[in-house]
Amino acid sequence: MVLVPTFVTLFPYFGTSHDVLMHAAVGTCLALIVPGALMSTRKQHQQGNLDLALLRSWLPAVCLGIVLGALLVGFIPTTALKVFFVAFLLFSTIYALVEKNRDDAGSAGRHFMMVAGSPRRL
Repeated sequence: MVLVPTFVTLFPYFGTSHDVLMHAAVGTCLALIVPGALMSTRKQHQQGNLDLALLRSWLPAVCLGIVLGALLVGFIPTTALKVFFVAFLLFSTIYALVEKNRDDAGSAGRHFMMVAGSPRRL
């Protein structure tokens, strides 16, 4: 939520074309986050804090998302990625505000959490 807008703002100063601006911003963000997430997951597993059942239940969706995203991102224009990113941030913010005081998000909340990658237990 912070890195992508920062990269979108800074990359033009380094000569990044508008046609690939959002792709470069998201790709750079992922390149920074993925190694840290893998190391964190490994450390949490070593400490016994990793819910393997939850990880296994999410793994097929994560792998499918990676493959589909890698195949499709080249066909999506930067403007469409920007619109999607802003819509996702807006939806996430509204969801967080509405669900803040609820104990159970219900089935609609579960579907959103699967798409959004929320750490909350399904």
